[in-house]
Amino acid sequence: MKPKDDYNLAEKIKINFKGMPYYVMPRYKTHYVDNDYERFSLEILRNNLSVGKTLLDVGAHYGAYSLYAANAAGSKVIAVEPVNENFQLLNQNIKMNNLNHLITTYNCAASDNNGEANFNIPWASDSAGFYEHPNAETIRTQKVKVTKLDDLLQKTSVDLIKIDTEGHELSVLAGLQHTLTDNPQAKLIIELNPECLKRAGKSVEELLETISLNHKDIYIIDEDKFTLIRLTGQLDNWEKYVERSGYANLYCVPSLAKQLYPLFVSHSPDFNGAEKALVDQACALRDQGVLAHIVVPDEGPLEERLTELGISHGDVGEYYFMVNRTGEDPALDSQKNKTNIETSVAIAQLTERINPTAIVNNSIVNPWGYPAARSNGLPLFWMVHEYGDIDHALEFEHGLSVIREFIVKESEAVFCASESIKQSLLTRDNSLDKKVVVTYNLINESAVEALSNAVIKQPFTGGKSTVKLCIVGMVKERKGQVIAIKAVDALRKIGVKAELLVIGDGSKEYIGQLKALVDTTGLKDDIKFLGRKDNPYPYMRAADAVLVCSNNEAFGRVTAEAMIIGVPVIGSNAGGTAELVENNVTGLLFKPLSVNDLVAKIQKLTRIDKLKMIEDARKKISNILDPARNLNIVINLLSNPNLDPKRLEYGRVINSEWVEAIATVSAKINDLNRLESQQRETTQILYTEVDKLRKVNETLNTSLEKLVNSRSWKVTAPLRKVSKLIKRGYRS
Repeated sequence: MKPKDDYNLAEKIKINFKGMPYYVMPRYKTHYVDNDYERFSLEILRNNLSVGKTLLDVGAHYGAYSLYAANAAGSKVIAVEPVNENFQLLNQNIKMNNLNHLITTYNCAASDNNGEANFNIPWASDSAGFYEHPNAETIRTQKVKVTKLDDLLQKTSVDLIKIDTEGHELSVLAGLQHTLTDNPQAKLIIELNPECLKRAGKSVEELLETISLNHKDIYIIDEDKFTLIRLTGQLDNWEKYVERSGYANLYCVPSLAKQLYPLFVSHSPDFNGAEKALVDQACALRDQGVLAHIVVPDEGPLEERLTELGISHGDVGEYYFMVNRTGEDPALDSQKNKTNIETSVAIAQLTERINPTAIVNNSIVNPWGYPAARSNGLPLFWMVHEYGDIDHALEFEHGLSVIREFIVKESEAVFCASESIKQSLLTRDNSLDKKVVVTYNLINESAVEALSNAVIKQPFTGGKSTVKLCIVGMVKERKGQVIAIKAVDALRKIGVKAELLVIGDGSKEYIGQLKALVDTTGLKDDIKFLGRKDNPYPYMRAADAVLVCSNNEAFGRVTAEAMIIGVPVIGSNAGGTAELVENNVTGLLFKPLSVNDLVAKIQKLTRIDKLKMIEDARKKISNILDPARNLNIVINLLSNPNLDPKRLEYGRVINSEWVEAIATVSAKINDLNRLESQQRETTQILYTEVDKLRKVNETLNTSLEKLVNSRSWKVTAPLRKVSKLIKRGYRS
C-alpha cells in the first residue's frame, strides 16, 4: 500500500536505530526496526572504519550508513543526498545525535558531470533517481544540482564508498575515477538493482565489468544469511544469486595478485581457545585484504562474535566431533553419523554456492570440510591447536596416530599453533614433514592491551603484603586449578598470605569439588571463583602473577596474553608453555604437577626484578606472535597450495568412496534445484504468454464492441440481412 505522504515531514516519527535516536517517515519503522535493515552491510561498514578514516555515502537518504559510521566507528563521513525532504531529515538526525563535527552533507546528485537535471520523486522516498523506478511510481520531479564527485572531494582521502543511486551507479563511478585512482585501497558497497540499471539503459554486466576494471574483487552480500558470495571468477553467473526483479549489495575489495577466499570450518559454536584463534586468523587475514567465510555447527558465542566483527559466516546445522565416545549408545552413534553426513552435504553445497578458493578445517577433531574440498576440487588445509590425547583425552575410533597421519597426508598443509604440536604430528613418512608448519596464533596484542585497561572493581582484598594470583581457563582437572589451590594453602602454612582468582567455567560437579577443597583447607576468604569473564584481562592485570598449572598446554593462549599485558607468568615446564616462557628471563617455570616447586617459584617472584622480566616477556611474545611472519606463511600456502595428486589414495579414515557419495548426493540435489528452476521459468513463460493472449483478446473484444456500437455498423445492418437471404437462396 502506498503511504499517505512520504515527504510530509510533520508526520516523521522517532525510532531507535543501532542505539541512536533516528527520525524516519512512518513507513520505514518496519524497515529499520523489525527487518534489521541491511545488517551485514552495516557491520562490514563498521568494521572497515575507525577514527581517522572516511566514508563517502552516495545516496545517503535519512543517514543510516552515515550515522552508524560516525557513531559506532568514529569515522568522518561525506554524505550526498539530492532529495530535499530526505536531506532535511538527514541533517536533523545528524544534529540530534551530535555528529555534526564528523559528518559533512551535500544536497546534490552524484554523476559524471556538473550542472542541473530533473530528478524523479516517487512515492517511496528511498527510490528516487534519474530514472523511473520499476517499483515506485513517480509523483513529481525536482530540479537537482548534479555534481561530479571528483570535483566535490578535491583529492580528499576516502576509505570506503557506499553507492545507492537506483541505477545511476555507472555514472557515479565515472565521476569518481580520480578518487578511485588516488585511493586504491578504498572498498565499495554498491547496490546492484538489475531493473533500475535497465531503466538507465545499462546492464549488470557493464557495472560488474567497470568495478573489475577498477581493480576490485566482487562479492555479493547475502544480508539474511550474513554470507559473502565470491562473484569474481564467475561474473556471468550473477543471476544465480540476484533475481532480475530483486537487488543486493555488492562488496568490492582491492584485488590481490591471487585472490583468496578461504572457507573455515569450526568444530564448535563456543568461544574458547581454538575458536578465538580462528577469529584472530580471519581478522588478521582481513587486515591484509583476504576475506573469509566461517562455518559454525550451531548458534552460540562464536556466531555472536562473528556477527559483531562483520565476518561472513553461517550455521549449516549440527555436526559432531569425529571421535568415538566410550560407552555411547550405538543407536545414538548411528544418528550422529547420519547427521554428520547430512551436514557434510550441506557444507559441500555451501562451498559450491559461495565459491571459496580453499577449505580449512579448524581443530584435530573436525574433518567436515574434507568432503566439501574433495567434491569441489579445492585445496584442503588444517589448523591444529591441540594434541588430542594428553590435553583433551580424546578417543578416536581409528586411533589418534591414524588421525594424525590422515590429517597430514590429506592436507595441502597443516598449520600448527606451536612447535610442540608440530612434533606430535610428524609422520613416519619424512617426505610429508614439509607439509607441517608452525604458525603461532595471531593474537591482536594492541586489542588485548586495550581491553586490560577496562575499569573493574578491585578483585583482591589483601594489602601489599598479599601475593595476588590468578588462574584463567576452562575449569577442568587438566588445567591444574587443584595445584594452584594447594599452593595457596602451602603458602599460608609457611606464613605467606596469598589470594587466588579462579576465572573460567566448567561442570558444576567439578567446580563443586574444588569449592569443597577450598572449604576443607579453610581458604574460603582467599580463593574466589569468578566464573567465565568475557574480558578477563583487567583481572589478570590486577594480579602479581598469572598461574598456568596445566602440564599439557598445546600453545598457551593465557600465557601469551599475560605476557602481552605485562603480568609475570609462573607456568608448568612442559608443552607450549615452556615454548613461550624462558625460565628466570621472561617468566618462571615449575616442575609439572609439583605443588612445592610452584610455591618456591611464587616466593622467588617476590625477590626478582619483575620490571625487567615483564619487559623481556613482552619482547619475546611479540617476536613469537609476529603477525607479518606467521600470516605470510598462511597466505603464501593458501595462495600456492602444493596439491598432492595422490592424496585420494590416503583416504583411510574418510575414504574417497564417501567423498564420491557426498558429491553424488550433492549433484542430485543440484540437478533437482536446476530442474525446479527451469520449471519455474517455463511456468513464468506460459503465464506471460497467457497474459499476452488475454490482452489481445481484451483488445479484440474492445474493438468489436466499438464496431457494433458504431454508426456505420448500424447503417449497414439492412445490407447484412439481404446478404443472408441471398445466401439462403443459393443453398436452396
